Amino acid sequence: IAFTPHPILITKTIKTILPAASTSLQQPFTQVISDVDDTLKSSGGVKIGDIALGGIDTQYARGDFYPGVFQFMLELSRCRGSDSSSSGVVTAPPKVAVLTARAEEFKLALELKPDSKLAKAFRAAGERSGFDGWGLGPVLYGSVAEWVIQDRKGWRKFNNFERLLEQDPTGTIMQYVYVG
Repeated sequence: IAFTPHPILITKTIKTILPAASTSLQQPFTQVISDVDDTLKSSGGVKIGDIALGGIDTQYARGDFYPGVFQFMLELSRCRGSDSSSSGVVTAPPKVAVLTARAEEFKLALELKPDSKLAKAFRAAGERSGFDGWGLGPVLYGSVAEWVIQDRKGWRKFNNFERLLEQDPTGTIMQYVYVG
C-alpha cells in the first residue's frame, strides 16, 4: 500500500512535533525515533509458541520501564547546534516518534494513547526539565502480516520511517536518531 501524504496532515504533524518552531532556525531539530518493546520497556521475553511477543529481554519484568530511558530520549531530542532560536527563546524539543511492530489491526487493545503509562512517563521527564507537553509524538504501527512473516518487520519499520521523513521534505528542519 502506497502512502500519499496529505498536506494538512503533514502540517498538523509538524505543529504537533514542534510546538514552538521558528522558521528562522539555523540548526535542525533532532527527532528521536524509538521502538517500544525491549527499548523503552521490557517485553519479559513472553512467547506464543516460537514467536516472541515484542522481544526477548527477561532481565526485567514484562512492562517495566528501563531506568533513565525517558530522560535519555529527552536529552537526545534536545541535541541541536543551539537550544534557542535566533530570538533567544528556548524552543521545545521534538516529541519522540515511535515505530512499533504492534499490529494496527489490534490498535483497540495495543494503541499508545496520551493517557497510557508510557505517554505519562515521557511527559513527566519533559516536565521535570521544564518542557511541558514534551513526550510521545507520532506512533506508526505494524500489522498482523509482520507477526505472521517475521522477516517483514524491518521493511514495515523502514516504510514507516519514510513516512516520518515526509514531514520534512526539504531535510532542513529535522535530523533523526533511531533507538531500538
